[in-house]
Amino acid sequence: MNSNSRKQSQRRRPHRVPSYTNQTAGSNYASHQPVPPKDPPYERQTEKEECEIVDLINAEDFFKRYDLGPILFDLLVTTNVIPKGNDYDFSDLLDILLVEKKKNPAILPRPLSDNQVLKMQLLRNEVDHNNWKAVQTKYKYRFPTMIALATSLDRPLVAGRIAAAQNRIEVDKDFTGGVKFRPFRFPQNGSFDVDASLGLCQITARIFNTIAAPATWDKLDAEKLSGSPAPSMDLFANVGRMIEKLQADSSYLPPGAMPVLKSVKQTRLDVAHGYHEILLKDFDTKYLDLVRYLRLIRHTDRAEKVKEIMIKLKALKRSGQEVRPEDFPSLYN
Repeated sequence: MNSNSRKQSQRRRPHRVPSYTNQTAGSNYASHQPVPPKDPPYERQTEKEECEIVDLINAEDFFKRYDLGPILFDLLVTTNVIPKGNDYDFSDLLDILLVEKKKNPAILPRPLSDNQVLKMQLLRNEVDHNNWKAVQTKYKYRFPTMIALATSLDRPLVAGRIAAAQNRIEVDKDFTGGVKFRPFRFPQNGSFDVDASLGLCQITARIFNTIAAPATWDKLDAEKLSGSPAPSMDLFANVGRMIEKLQADSSYLPPGAMPVLKSVKQTRLDVAHGYHEILLKDFDTKYLDLVRYLRLIRHTDRAEKVKEIMIKLKALKRSGQEVRPEDFPSLYN
């Protein structure tokens, strides 16, 4: 491996905050972070119920991605805990917060218990690991957790928006919470734009939940032995399992499948772990591999949906027009 490849590999590892050098804090992470259940089996539900679930995931992800993540990141930057950058992992930020607030309780404008931080980690794990059943049954507890974090960061307007979304979900039964993604424009000349990167992450996560994760579940469920539990909906774990199967049996998928599987797995890491720059720069290549992946597992109709989204995104990038939820009726209806 040459030096450039080695540097790229190091940069792309999940759960990595290169500049956070407190080794004592780092060694404590494993004891702090809640461990999600290992691949919880998921039994399919009605189309209506599953549409509600993916809307709930999008709503929780929206406030995590657009509000809580950037605000917490800015706090840790301004207090000289970590340096400013374009890439950051929300899970890492929560881990760091747990350690830093023990050293300096005044780091947060308002108090926040360790238990609330751990609950926020659980929310993050449920969303990013496609734990549909947990999202469906626990969202009433997760929105107050987000409100508590926003309040501790002294962001009452953000807390108010989250509370309004919760009310819309619980009272009006609008499981979108009134959010999809924030409109954005692609930057020109290869520059970076935070709004575009976050918007693209939100769209890609939506594609995973509405298209790629259920398609992968269908494949693995069809392959399981009689009497075996259903697969989880966790796209990361399931693609990893398919990689293991292909390594054990080269005929498991058509020739050329391995690099496609690895690309899809990496794109999921980009979205879940805040690699904003690479996703914004290479989304077209990554989406093309996602199209190839869906074709490999014989979901050509779903592959065409992703292809249409990719074509639309590329056209909007070329034209400089605003990217809006209305541009993607197959994702947001």
